[in-house]
Formats: sequence, C-alpha cells, structure tokens
Amino acid sequence: MATRGYDRVAVDRCLTDVAMAQRLAAGTEAASKFGVDHTPSFALDGALLFGTGGWDLLQPQIEARM
Repeated sequence: MATRGYDRVAVDRCLTDVAMAQRLAAGTEAASKFGVDHTPSFALDGALLFGTGGWDLLQPQIEARM
C-alpha cells in the first residue's frame, strides 16, 4: 500500500474501525434495497434515476423536476 501513498498505520486503523465498517455496511444495504446496483447512481424525490451516467444526462432530469 505504501507504493500507492498509504502508510501501514493508517491502513491498519482504517481496516480495524468497526464503527466505520458498520456505517458502510448499513449504507450499502440501504442503497441495495433502494435499487442501486451501479455507480454513479442518482435519486431525486425518492425515485432512482436511470440513464444518468453523466451531467449531460442528469441535468435535464433535474431541470424537469424543478
């Protein structure tokens, strides 16, 4: 990991952070239940948007809901 700019102490601290692991797991589970199966994914007004892989595709969907 050092070759990628991570020091061993920081990596070990991250990998042993139980609270963070639980938050990540809860977020992943919530996203999965919402229907998110890829990134990037966007939702507006409680609806998961499809075909929004870039700003040029997302912007019109946002503007349509304003």
